[in-house]
Amino acid sequence: MKICIIGYGTVGRGVVELIHKKKLDVTVVGVCGRNCGVYDEEGIDLGSLIDGTKDVGLDKYPGVRRDIDANKMIDMKCADVYVELTPTNVVDGEPGYSFIRRILANGCHAVTSNKGPVVLYYNELRKLASANNVKFLYEATVGGAMPVLNLVRENLRGNRVASVRGILNGTTNYILTRMGSEGAGFSQILKEAQELGIAEKDPSYDVDGVDAAAKAVIIANEFFSRDAHMEDVDVCGITRITPEFVSLAWKNGFSVKLIVEVGRDVLRVAPRLIERNHPLCVDGVLNAVNITVDMAREVTVVGYGAGKYETAGAVISDILSI
Repeated sequence: MKICIIGYGTVGRGVVELIHKKKLDVTVVGVCGRNCGVYDEEGIDLGSLIDGTKDVGLDKYPGVRRDIDANKMIDMKCADVYVELTPTNVVDGEPGYSFIRRILANGCHAVTSNKGPVVLYYNELRKLASANNVKFLYEATVGGAMPVLNLVRENLRGNRVASVRGILNGTTNYILTRMGSEGAGFSQILKEAQELGIAEKDPSYDVDGVDAAAKAVIIANEFFSRDAHMEDVDVCGITRITPEFVSLAWKNGFSVKLIVEVGRDVLRVAPRLIERNHPLCVDGVLNAVNITVDMAREVTVVGYGAGKYETAGAVISDILSI
């Protein structure tokens, strides 16, 4: 199977490294950056690509071509599967949305870790994939390394999902965990999380609940066939949580967690009190999702929701599924 990777940032590099390390039975024929690309119809030498871009961008790689960009490589139809890994944009979904739409319209399979297009254009892209008899998979958009979408789609097939509750943002979980265990303030821990690379320089996407809300929308549309959008989510972030409140909860056997709640009539992201012995109550940067279904009753999955290889692993799972 031939694949082409669009986007050679952290996750893109992780996918290439894992395909090479695990000697997977796929042939990477193309890798695209913003305005350039590497292409070999017989298969790119991944070892050379990894070594040649170790400390520099794809545009500095000796074998890079300036006459090829993502759109051109998509229109070449050189791959069976295109892996779209550009940064998430929940405002208009670009450039990922246009890339994925073009891939599916050309009759090729698409895999992505990009939440933006899935959040904003879920039904359109699903219908386009179906009309062209190709797959559109996006396991990495919810929970990173944790199998959430595929767990229900494959392992819990036949079950009817009643509700989903989960911790789906590692940054906020890290901050709230330390506030509870140490009694420190939000601003202090946020600053330290930024220094450690756990929080972004602009942390609003995480601490205001936007990232968790995007995942809630994907879950609502995937599991409940809703036509949900970001504005449908009732969102409250963690910026106003005080250390006194978190410490009091901790002393009484509870933790404060930013919880995603999704059901047929529920779509919410907000801080909640969770008993510390509940399977959903995980600490640090871990994520957890509790899925209630009619036959298997409750299933809880715990894992890392982000990270280079964790997210790349979910992408590879979708590639191998196709």
